[in-house]
Amino acid sequence: MPSRVIIICCALILASGVLAGQELQITPNNRTIYVTAEDEVTLEPDIALINFGYQTFGTDQQAAMNDLSQKSKQITKALVDAAINPKAIETSALDVGRTTYFDPQTPPEVRKQRDFTARENWRVRVKAADASLVTGIARSGGANTFQGVSWELADPNQAYAKANAAALRRARAIAEQMANDMGAKLGKIIYLSNSNPVLAPMARGGNERVAKAMVASGAASPSELQFEVSRPLIHRSVTVYAVFAIE
Repeated sequence: MPSRVIIICCALILASGVLAGQELQITPNNRTIYVTAEDEVTLEPDIALINFGYQTFGTDQQAAMNDLSQKSKQITKALVDAAINPKAIETSALDVGRTTYFDPQTPPEVRKQRDFTARENWRVRVKAADASLVTGIARSGGANTFQGVSWELADPNQAYAKANAAALRRARAIAEQMANDMGAKLGKIIYLSNSNPVLAPMARGGNERVAKAMVASGAASPSELQFEVSRPLIHRSVTVYAVFAIE
């Protein structure tokens, strides 16, 4: 992707100036080139946060809680039996109460059977490559709601360092060209700063496919029940401000 480059000033600067929010003293003997350059890196996430749950109903609160408790143990066991670290499994929501909404066409006898609602949601942190498999394991254990998948970098600092280095290389290349145009030689960096990095997901070749609908568990194997989950790309952009001496 083309990078945006803004040349702020160059040549002999005869007075002090303010640069990127900090004071930089520049004297008549300080020949400088000041450039701003932006560059970016695009990476695949390596961590997936999978959000799913189980929702049930009952004629009373105790009945709904009993079914939820049984299924909660069953789902958690399926995950642990599949070698998922228990520390990577956390409950993100848990509630039991009267059902607040029914379709107007719901028969009275069904309303009575569903007078109370109980639900528990989980968030599981796994390697991004295992995201699809974990959805199948959760479904085989009894999960019947899926809220989606979010993505992270295991080491976001490494991505920042790569973007920062790329922007600095671009700044130096621009400064060298400017120095050549002036018939001078580029010297060392005498000031360097950067903006806050931007981190955002980007769709790769279309929309990210994530299951967000109610599903029914069955007797199929986890591999047959799993959803196809595609990873987005993560984009990190950095802008650097650099002042180079010229000789």
